[in-house]
Amino acid sequence: MNDREIKKRIESYRRKQKLSQADRAEKLSISQTAYYKIEKGNTSLISDHLPKIASALNLPEEALVLGYDPKDVESLE
Repeated sequence: MNDREIKKRIESYRRKQKLSQADRAEKLSISQTAYYKIEKGNTSLISDHLPKIASALNLPEEALVLGYDPKDVESLE
């Protein structure tokens, strides 16, 4: 698991949902600067931030860590 890849996925999912960093920061009850640092900065995600971000994006944590939702794979089988 690589923090850099997870941060890229968080940004990608946020953009696909057409949400701003300010939108996500508000949902997470953090400042926009703090959210920016999560996506671009030095904030470690392997903490309590990852579950909150996944929840704010309405995704399972696995989607951010693995790059896909395991439920989607199961439905293809």
